[in-house]
Amino acid sequence: MEVRAAVVGDADRIAALNAAGWRAGFRGLISDAYLTAYDGLPRLRRETLAEPGDDDIQLVAIDGEEMIGWVAGGPAHEDDLGRGAYEVRACYVDPARWRTGVGRSLMAALIDRLDPGRWTHLVLWTVRDAAPTNAFYVSLGMVRDGREALLDRGGPVPLVRFSVQLKRMRTNAPTTTVPKTTDG
Repeated sequence: MEVRAAVVGDADRIAALNAAGWRAGFRGLISDAYLTAYDGLPRLRRETLAEPGDDDIQLVAIDGEEMIGWVAGGPAHEDDLGRGAYEVRACYVDPARWRTGVGRSLMAALIDRLDPGRWTHLVLWTVRDAAPTNAFYVSLGMVRDGREALLDRGGPVPLVRFSVQLKRMRTNAPTTTVPKTTDG
């Protein structure tokens, strides 16, 4: 498995991976009609890869020719943790590869690219009742921090925020197992 920077040409595969992750991970938590129609937003994926924001990172995990995972992040939108909070905006793994270390490798690679002098916390929002997803983030040392929100996806979807001090998470993530790659 190789972890590398995502490029514009990855957008359609990222969108398909995102849609498959939503369907497998959120079935029964988000309306079936919404999940069936959700295409992973390929146009948005192309736009964010073509014109990334300051400090945005998007990485993909590749096994042979197959894209098996994607993680994306950028500065957090909330300011309650200060300007040093970095948000994981997406972390999806091919459902056939769940529990194989792909997600952990993607998260470790993302953390490795963050400047520890600038970023102090890692945060992310996820579906409150997605037990396997929540267990994965807990296994990384993240905790629910009390922030909650509602997302409208064919009905209300309760979200919870997880956070961790990056210093703590760095010691928990197996960063030495992630192969070094080039951006390109």
